[in-house]
Amino acid sequence: MSLNDIFEYYINDYKKLWYLQDGNSYTKLRAYSFGEKINNEQEINQILDKILDKFKLWPNNFMNSLNLEENRRAWADDLSNFIKDSLSDISIDECFAIKHFISKGIMDITKSFINDSLKNEDLSFDDIGQAIRNAWIMNILQFMLDIKVEYTPSIFGYSMLYPYTDNLIDSDISLERKENFNKKFHERLQGLDVHPSDKLEAEIYHMVELIESQFERELYPEVYDSLLLIHISQKNSLKQQTTSCPFEKDIVDISFKKGGSSVLADGYLVKGTLTEDEIKFMLGFGIILQLCDDVQDIQTDIDSKSATVFSLSAKGHKLDILANKLFRLIEHVLSYDIKNIKFEHDEKIVPFMQQCCSLIALDGIISHKKYFTNDYIKNIEKYLPVRSKFLYNIKNKTPKKFNKIMKKYDENELKTMIRYINV
Repeated sequence: MSLNDIFEYYINDYKKLWYLQDGNSYTKLRAYSFGEKINNEQEINQILDKILDKFKLWPNNFMNSLNLEENRRAWADDLSNFIKDSLSDISIDECFAIKHFISKGIMDITKSFINDSLKNEDLSFDDIGQAIRNAWIMNILQFMLDIKVEYTPSIFGYSMLYPYTDNLIDSDISLERKENFNKKFHERLQGLDVHPSDKLEAEIYHMVELIESQFERELYPEVYDSLLLIHISQKNSLKQQTTSCPFEKDIVDISFKKGGSSVLADGYLVKGTLTEDEIKFMLGFGIILQLCDDVQDIQTDIDSKSATVFSLSAKGHKLDILANKLFRLIEHVLSYDIKNIKFEHDEKIVPFMQQCCSLIALDGIISHKKYFTNDYIKNIEKYLPVRSKFLYNIKNKTPKKFNKIMKKYDENELKTMIRYINV
């Protein structure tokens, strides 16, 4: 079977599995006692407060200009070492995997990625953050597929395609211009010679060149088949913007293909070839990550009239059942479909992955309480490692504290600061 046939087969398999999941109760989740929550909050607060204090001490141009370079390097080393030591020493059980990935060099990889990202002055910090999240997923897949965890041209190229293409599609250009870009980008992914219309298109095609520098088309055809699948799935996801009621379009199919194809491409771009078991897992992992993102974005999607499994249902129904189905799907993918992929410390890393996905979903649920029943929220809160009030403060008050500190630096100064951190 072709990759496209395998893709369709397992997407349909996961759709059947989704509808078969019991939505009346959630499955095994790790509960936290009140004492554990308080201890976790205190530890997190101590780390965040110290980081905020260190950002206040950034040596700017008005402070001892004779030793400015030396002071900035010392500041960056102090901050980087503090973050690394804090993550290594933190007592929260689930942080074993974080400590292990630090030992594999993921912080150095992140530094290199940010340095390369900052060379494009048109990218915002949100753009770079979006790209880094995908790069981390690819690093995790390198580890799982028994490949050296390292920074590669494909990791940078593919991860940067997210903000670059989003920026173009979201920009204030005509629908005809967007359709023309999609057509040309499709041809470029096929290996055809395409001339960019502007600087942004040129950057996008350059990212494809980086992938081609690592994976020759003749030797790794499925790498480019997977890129075409995510491109087609992303184009089809635009239908979510024009769907206003259930059954108008197959939103489950659109969401599953979008999420599944994204991580499938991640897998191919770290290994070059995948077994069928690996393909199945990549698709399942991508689907649950997509659904977790959709829970996080319920209100944003409702406001922007973007139809997802959750935002479309929230108009007239409480979402308890759909959340339960998501928790059960997370358990299935990360308990059963992952079993055929063996890697170092899998007995500890797999529970960490389960917990991370569940926590993303839990955070989305707690952040959108009005779309769930009161009893559901009351019961689900015990599975958060911190109290919901603390979670709210971290998401809302901590950024305000950070922004207050950062306001005294302009954007160029902030980018200079980040460059020093990543030296």
